[in-house]
Amino acid sequence: MARTRQSNTAAYAYRDEPAISREAERAEPKRTPGASRRKEAPRQDAVALRSAHLIHMTASEKFRMVVAVIILGAMFLGVIFLAAYGASVQREINRINAKAAVLQEEIDNLTLAIEKGRNIETIEKKALVEYGMIYPTGSQLKYLEELQLHPEDMAQTIKEHAYGA
Repeated sequence: MARTRQSNTAAYAYRDEPAISREAERAEPKRTPGASRRKEAPRQDAVALRSAHLIHMTASEKFRMVVAVIILGAMFLGVIFLAAYGASVQREINRINAKAAVLQEEIDNLTLAIEKGRNIETIEKKALVEYGMIYPTGSQLKYLEELQLHPEDMAQTIKEHAYGA
């Protein structure tokens, strides 16, 4: 096969064919039987080598390959199961966090109610309105200094003065 080169257009000519420019080659690719064999030969050789290698593997090599495939499959399944387990754990965490948020809101409301209930005006109002309590008169007041209490019988002394017993 004789090839000739012409300037920048790089036209190629074979023995029995006219010269073709690169533009014409791109528009309409022509392959000769020899050219296609030259390009595919390395690929075919690699496939043939690979096939020959697989066919001529020893039993221990085949066993190792099967074990490797099984291990990789098990690892793949393990990753899938771990991802599923992680998703279920995350769902449980989200559910618990939602409960915690509801409980925290209830705690805040109760804390506010307790603070409101500790207010002296609220206590006095509740005592007067709900329980019917009244302020004591001067004769009903007893002062601890007047009672001269001894720490041993303080409870009994207060009880006697309060109930007149």
